[in-house]
Amino acid sequence: MDRIENKTSYGETATGRYLADEFEKEPFGWNLDVVRLFVVALVRAGKVKATSKGTTIDSALSVEARNTFSSNNLFRACSFQKRVSGTDINDWLEAEAAYRDVFGKQLPELQASMIAEAIRREVGDAEEKLHEVHTTLLTHGLPGATVLQEAIDQMRAIRGGNEDDAILTFNGAHKALKEAVKRASELAAALTEPRLLDLERARRALDTHWAFLDQEADLPEGLRPKAEALADMMARETFDRHLAQIDQHATAIEAEYQARFKAAAAARTECYQQALATLQGNPAWAELNEEQQSRVAAPLTSRASASMPASATIPFLRSELSACPQHLKAAVQQMMELIDGNRLVTINVGDFFAGRVETPEQLDAAIGALRQRIEKLLGEGKKVWIQ
Repeated sequence: MDRIENKTSYGETATGRYLADEFEKEPFGWNLDVVRLFVVALVRAGKVKATSKGTTIDSALSVEARNTFSSNNLFRACSFQKRVSGTDINDWLEAEAAYRDVFGKQLPELQASMIAEAIRREVGDAEEKLHEVHTTLLTHGLPGATVLQEAIDQMRAIRGGNEDDAILTFNGAHKALKEAVKRASELAAALTEPRLLDLERARRALDTHWAFLDQEADLPEGLRPKAEALADMMARETFDRHLAQIDQHATAIEAEYQARFKAAAAARTECYQQALATLQGNPAWAELNEEQQSRVAAPLTSRASASMPASATIPFLRSELSACPQHLKAAVQQMMELIDGNRLVTINVGDFFAGRVETPEQLDAAIGALRQRIEKLLGEGKKVWIQ
């Protein structure tokens, strides 16, 4: 109870997270369940009221209380305040000072109804701005949404409570609300459309480009520290204060990835262009008609182009490069099958060298068996394609 009263007396929010962290330290060493038990006991005794998702919880036996206190995450996000009956002149004076501190204005009159009305009006306007920024953070996967959500929940409780609750809740949370309003204003000014695009690009540089580059062995000196710094800045709630550095580090990662992408694309194109030239230089090529030539060469032609699909990645291009000899071999075989039809028989040399060759006698035996097989096929009028 002392911790809750002390925290709220400074206009700060006493959340379940704050209480759990406080009593986890020495000399207490309490775990979350112990802290939660004592807090719920205070709510049950009518000493404390809770606010969760903008809803005020006065009874520990309510459905809202059961849902909130049975969830670790909801309990940590929940805020607590001493429960009092009514407000007096001291509370009103405190509200006047808090109102001036948060909104830079004076209350029109020191009367409960007028104070509550003024607070609700200003809080409602501020809540709309916080909600817009909060949505932007969530939409773009940026950190800092939790702090704004807690402030939004407090604002909803202020707007939805009675006069006394509105005043007391505002008094107990006005510093947190002031910080949230200030933070929302900073973020709204910083997160322009171009900056949001830059942040999306930085996120892509980390999640896609760096995820690949991190596995490469020959990275330029200094790139890894930049990637680590970028990941750290993108995870901070104060990321907007490092936008220039974020852009610089993301650009460095993108430049390295693009250089490797261009190299992989050029190697793929060159390899398939050479394979296409080899295919067309085969004496049998001239025996095909135009339609057959186009069909046989299609797997090589499509990969010999310098233009790349938007979905292409460096691992994909490198795998395509490795597969080039196999595509050429398949094209030559298809060409021979078109020319010779059923007369063409394919022989895999590996079938005749199933194990290691350790003696000249083993070599002679394997070559003899291969020769015998080829001569037999030639004697039957077949044409042999050796792989």
